[in-house]
Amino acid sequence: MSERGETRVGTSGEDGLMYVPDEEEVLEAVGSLGRPSTAEEVATRVDERTGRGGAAPSASVVAVLGVLRELEKSARVKSYTPEQWRALGVSVHGAAPYTRLWWSVEQWRETAVSGGQRYQRDRRGREPRGSADEESPVTANLQRIAEQFREQYRSRNRFEGPGAS
Repeated sequence: MSERGETRVGTSGEDGLMYVPDEEEVLEAVGSLGRPSTAEEVATRVDERTGRGGAAPSASVVAVLGVLRELEKSARVKSYTPEQWRALGVSVHGAAPYTRLWWSVEQWRETAVSGGQRYQRDRRGREPRGSADEESPVTANLQRIAEQFREQYRSRNRFEGPGAS
């Protein structure tokens, strides 16, 4: 190790330094992307956010992947394939079907809650609406049939109805 987070890779003199970000840097990068992303995209965002570029060594994708796996074990990020994200209602574009896409659990929960609320709103909008003054056709028919039965009963029972003593 030469500087904090930098490590030399390889054994030949041509090999260079690679930057190994810490968990907070990776978590911030995942969160700043705002959508499920590949480890390569996260590594690029780590470089952008830490101002590493030019002569400074770039973040190692392998190191970022290792940190992402540790974050997943501690339930701070989620990792699914694009098809799995789509099944969860998250739109992902342009990723290979076998690729794992990483996203912060916090952002996923926010998306899931807002998506669930939107679903409930839409579902309520599709339900038939009626007011207390309106009577459903089923209720009206039941009341009509009940009244017919009452009339038949009254006409057959001499102790009830008009003229009963």
